[in-house]
Amino acid sequence: MKNLTLKTALALTVIALAAPSFSQEAAYAGTRTQDWRGNAGTFGTEGCSFIGGQNSGQSVGEMSRRTGESDHIWETTRKATKTVFSRGVSEISVTAGNRLYTSEGIVVPNVDIAMDYSATETQSTTLSSISITSGNATVGNTTLSVANLSSNGVSKTDFYIGGTATMTVSESAPQALKDAVNNHSDGISNVLNSNSIYKIVHTMTCTQ
Repeated sequence: MKNLTLKTALALTVIALAAPSFSQEAAYAGTRTQDWRGNAGTFGTEGCSFIGGQNSGQSVGEMSRRTGESDHIWETTRKATKTVFSRGVSEISVTAGNRLYTSEGIVVPNVDIAMDYSATETQSTTLSSISITSGNATVGNTTLSVANLSSNGVSKTDFYIGGTATMTVSESAPQALKDAVNNHSDGISNVLNSNSIYKIVHTMTCTQ
């Protein structure tokens, strides 16, 4: 019955306007618009969605240790990549921890790490970079960041993490190790095991 009632009301409206005078025709000349409106519904909690998997926006980076007097410096040979989708987020940042880990996640004692994401001496193919759909990207020495992200819809950010990491002796290290490094009689790289895999952890933070 509701559909029949609606059709009747429209028919009556047409009849009421079917015979306007010439002056009324001129008054209604031109175009008119009419809107459709609807609620988009809930998209879930605002924040960041980190895409994982080797073929879906993420790859583990690789690094190698230099030789000679620079054997305390790790250099990127393949950048790590991470894709982040964000909604209602004002900033995304990437920072590196200051510790070196074994492949099992055990902290290497007596060694600190200083990360340089924008190391100028590295090859251009291994420098850090950021691809964005909105916001302002910054590649700093110790931080990668995207600020002023769009407040409308979803923003996509791709981080390509490269650069160098320099090993230094921790303040808490034994004095004998500090003296050996300072005197160049025994490099800090000797605290590492031969043919072992080490890793550096980068942390992504989303700020609303």
